[in-house]
Amino acid sequence: MSQDIPDLLARIRGNFPIRSVPIDIGRSTEAPQVNAYFNGREWPTITVHSLLTEGKDKDGWGDVPAYPFFMNDEGYRYYLPAYMRMTLLEMNDENGWLLETIISGLHKNHYQYTLQKEDGSLVRVDNFAQRFSPFSSEQKRDIADFLYHQIKHYGPKPVNYVRDNVLDVYESYWHQFASDKTAQE
Repeated sequence: MSQDIPDLLARIRGNFPIRSVPIDIGRSTEAPQVNAYFNGREWPTITVHSLLTEGKDKDGWGDVPAYPFFMNDEGYRYYLPAYMRMTLLEMNDENGWLLETIISGLHKNHYQYTLQKEDGSLVRVDNFAQRFSPFSSEQKRDIADFLYHQIKHYGPKPVNYVRDNVLDVYESYWHQFASDKTAQE
């Protein structure tokens, strides 16, 4: 375990409140499975094992790796630290989806799109601020440092899809919140 992981885990634990647990956070077609698993669960109790064994409905349905995509903003903000913690402590070849789930959900461009109004005009929609502006400066720093840790973990290999994706997410917005220690590296 990297030396910086215990410090980062302690900051995540201290900066992301455990109470109040949101309920009915699911949206879209996966809402029943998301709500069935997450309702009443404090984020520190979420583990890869519990997601994979308890996160599906009685018939075995549920796109467990995609659950954060099917959470409303409140649920996403509340459970993001669980996914960061699982990535730092539990990620291996069998659950590499953890990091992919996090980085795609943190990319600024993921929340920007264009809609056509009834009159034919186009309107640009940006839901990024709505989802992420409620985070405190400490929480944004922890997210930035988490992403930076992942960039370092994957190293400067010439072609590295995961590292390049994390770097893209980090540079899209989160780099500005990195701790002084991380920014100096």
